[in-house]
Formats: sequence, structure tokens, C-alpha cells
Amino acid sequence: MKKIILNILLFVMATSFLNAQIPVDKENMGFVKNLTEQVQIYTDRDLYLSGEEVWFTAYVVINNTFNEFELSKIVYIELFDAAKKKFFKGKFEVINGTAAGSFQIPVETISGSYFIRAYTQYQRNFPPGHYATNLITIINPEFPLPAPAEQKTDTLKNDDLGLPVYNPDLDIEVTVQADKPIYQKRGLVELKIQVPELDTNEITSLNVAVVRKGTFRKPESCFTPVSGEGTDLKKDNKHLFWVPETRGVSISGIVTENKSLKPLAGASIYLSVLGDCPQFHITQTKDNGAFLFPLGYLDRGHEIFVGVRQVNEEEIRLLINSDFSNDFTTLQNIPVAIDSTHKFLLGEMLVNYQSQMIFAPHKEQITKTSPAGIEIFGEPEISVSLADFIDLPNLESIIFELVHTVSVRNKNGRKSLSVLNPETNRVFTNQLLLLDHVPVFDVDAVLTIPPAKIENINVINRTRYLGDNILRSVVMMNTKAGDFAGYIFPEGSIFVEYQTITPGKKFKSPTYKTQSEKSSSIPDFRTTLYWVPELSLSKSDTTIRFYSSDNTGDYGIIVRGVTKEGKTCFGRGGISIQ
Repeated sequence: MKKIILNILLFVMATSFLNAQIPVDKENMGFVKNLTEQVQIYTDRDLYLSGEEVWFTAYVVINNTFNEFELSKIVYIELFDAAKKKFFKGKFEVINGTAAGSFQIPVETISGSYFIRAYTQYQRNFPPGHYATNLITIINPEFPLPAPAEQKTDTLKNDDLGLPVYNPDLDIEVTVQADKPIYQKRGLVELKIQVPELDTNEITSLNVAVVRKGTFRKPESCFTPVSGEGTDLKKDNKHLFWVPETRGVSISGIVTENKSLKPLAGASIYLSVLGDCPQFHITQTKDNGAFLFPLGYLDRGHEIFVGVRQVNEEEIRLLINSDFSNDFTTLQNIPVAIDSTHKFLLGEMLVNYQSQMIFAPHKEQITKTSPAGIEIFGEPEISVSLADFIDLPNLESIIFELVHTVSVRNKNGRKSLSVLNPETNRVFTNQLLLLDHVPVFDVDAVLTIPPAKIENINVINRTRYLGDNILRSVVMMNTKAGDFAGYIFPEGSIFVEYQTITPGKKFKSPTYKTQSEKSSSIPDFRTTLYWVPELSLSKSDTTIRFYSSDNTGDYGIIVRGVTKEGKTCFGRGGISIQ
């Protein structure tokens, strides 16, 4: 039996060849030269406590325009430090050119400067300086703050830090006007967002953050990619091409001979998504041994099986690409511009965070992603539940007595299944045998499973089309425990917990319309008073409404967005609560 050697590329590989998807040729080289993709990411604040939620909006701009067409449907978001250690990794769905969501900073994160970056799979064809990168500060309240010191970060430029370069020439000014200068606790706040009339039809989307003064300290604009890197393919990836994810998340890899690392073309690769949202896919490797499976809009983590159909005795190496980029620009360890002089602000933030954890633990609302897909094969033509019949000594007897249209054949000492297809009235060698939704090819081993461990046997004996594959028959066996009943998979079969789309969360802001709501004893303390990830303008001015909290003090209003031409918008204002 063929021996398959498995390597899962979850870390940086020694050679870029192992990260291949499809080879670069004249067609996709022209694709890269004529089509650029850029992500702009905005967060509600840039000062957080460990354990807090970071709210963000990411815009995907193609060829410097926002609404030409959609290419990538997934944006990758990461939180990491200057040592390139990642503290969060997420995949977020792009809808109408925008991805919006949030993630929680791990509570064990120590105080320091951190980076948030956003990119698409297609952008991995270019240097990592093209990824949108923002700088934030995280403070862990379990540790003391440093003593007051000179704020060295005031003199640092973004390009000194490895961050995108600020370009003020791209701004369209947005005006923010509150209906009152001062508000009472739990009072209604009305903000009018205005843009120049000539630019009304050009602005596609805005995001609005109302945050405690001192928690947003960025330059008053978005950032553009690092200059000087060009739009050519990465030098170390000149033979590789990362395919844009136009149909949701994907998983990819490569199959080679083990010793020579020669790519194996035309090898059949099988993938099963297990659990509540099952999927099944078959594909063949390309000339360079690469394969790719689109998984649609699955969310959260899923157990996934990937395997190669055994054909001969060659030793084969199966490699799975890292779904997140491990390429980084050179980043400095940036001093934290927060010290003990900020003690009052940080103390208030801590009270806000703790009260939210205690009194509002279930207020987050999960937003639905696009439909993940439907069951591949549909209803079987034949379904046999073994509990409905008397016990038989083995599975071969059960198939002979109960599973009509299926027969066991023995050829050259190896058993196989044959299925009668009523459409053609012909008997076909069974093309696919699934055990608990996972393809298996050792029929002899399957038939040794005790019948008492099998729940049911289903048969599809009419033609099914699965991508480019035509299946004349499929036999599916399901165990009672869902544990494959002790079947031993050949070396090289991959079972991996794979991260798919991170479900989006909807920012929840309390309302105080009635007197009973205003007099509620439940405390309401928020550092981020209000967050609107997507605000569409139907006219030159738009009004948003929300309620203040139990905090008093000054709050900053920050409005940012993007135009149809890919230009950035910015505006800011402020309110006070007494």
C-alpha cells in the first residue's frame, strides 16, 4: 500500500515552493499587473485594556476604486506584536466591499504596543507592506504602569515603524455636529454627519466611533500602503500565485513525491467537512501538484478531512498551506506612550470593562454570514437502518440480505463494492465509499467492522455531479458513535481543526426611551459609547441617534470612510456628559 507522508504547514516554511497554490503564467501575471487590491482598516479606538473588545471596519478597494466589482470575499485580521507573535487571527466575510466585526484581546496580553493588520489571500502575491497595518496600545491592568517619561513616539514617523504612510491629500472632510454641547446621563444624543454636497454621491460608506477622550490618538486620516514596494509579485514568490477567494473561505495545498519533491499532477484529492454543516469535495492536483478547495461561507471552526486516493506504492508528501500569512515587514519595538499620568483614564476604563463583563455578558448579537451551502448528495435512493432488522454475523451478510442493488465482489484477493444504476441498468464498481462522511478505500477493512457499531447504510445509485466529477454510485455507512468504529486510516490522512469565518457581532447600545429604563439600577459604563461600522449617506447629511451612559466626561467623535475613487474621508467632533 502506498505510504503518504504528511506535513501541515501551519508555520513559516523553509522554502516558498511549499506554499504554492497554482503556478504563475502569462495569464495570471497579467492579472496581477492589471488588478490591485487594497484593504483599509479602522478601529473604534487605539487604546485598549487586555480582555476588551476591538471593533473594526475594513474596506476592500480594487484598482483604487471601491465599487468597480468584488474580488475577495474574505478579509484576514491579525493582532500581533513586534516579535511577530500573533494573539488573534480571524477571517471575516466581505459584503458589498466591506467587512465589519470585532475580536477580543486575550486577557493575558501584557502591556505594550501591538499591530492590527488586514489583508486578503490575493494580496499575498505582493509584499506584506501592502497589508493595511494599524498601531494600537494595550494595557494590562494586572501590572503597574511605567513612570512618566518623555513620549518618544511623538517623533516617530509611520514609515520608521514599518507602518503605512499617512497621506493627507486623500481626505474628504466630514463635518460632525451634535445637537447639544452637553448631555445628561442616559440622555438622547443626536449627531448630524455632513459632507460637501459635491461629494455626497461619491462616499460609499462611513464608520462612526464615539469614544472616551484620550482613547483615540491617531493622525486624522487613513493610511496608504508603504511607498517604494511597487505592485510586482513578491520576489520570493515569483513562481507562485495566490488565488483570490471569490466564493468564501478556502483550503489549499500541494502533493509531491516524498524524496524528489517532484509535484504530482492529476492526483485525486478528497475533502470532507464534518459536523453540523457537512461538505464533500473532490479535485485533482494541477501540473505543479497544487490543489484548492472552496468551502463557501462556513463559520467558526470545523473538523476537516483531507486525503489522497492511493494508486501505487510511491511515497507521497501531502502539504497543507498556512491559511494566514507569515510574511511581515520589519517592525520596531515601539515604546508605550502611556504611563502613570494616565492612571485616572485607565482606572475608568477598567471599571467600564468590569461592569460590562458582570452586567452585560449576553448583549452581543451574532450577525449571520452568507449561507454555508447544502448537503452535497441529497436524499439517498436506498436507506437501511440496521435496528429495523435481526442481527446478522457481518457487514457482508447485511449488504447481501438487506442492501439491494449493492454487492460485494472479490478480485485478486481484494474486495470491492458494485452498485446497480437503474438509469442505465448497468452495474458499476462503486466509485465512493463514505464512513461517517469520510472517504475510505479499503473495503476489506470496512467489512470487518462489527454490525452492532453501524447505525445505517445509505446508497445513492443515480448519477450525481460533483464539480467536474460524475458519480454513478455512492455508498455511505454511518456508525452509532460517529467514531469510524475503529477503522484505521492510512498514513497521511489529515484530520485538522480548520478556522473558517469568524461570526460578526453587532454592537449593542442600551436605549433609555422610558422613565423605567432611565431609572434602571443596572449600571451602564462604556469606554466606546457608540460604534457604527457602516453608515450609508442618502443625502448630504445623515443623523444618528444613541444614548449616553452613566459615565461623565468628554467623548471624541471620529468619522472615517472611503469614496468610490478609493479616497479617504475623515471628520471629528466631541460631546460632554455631566
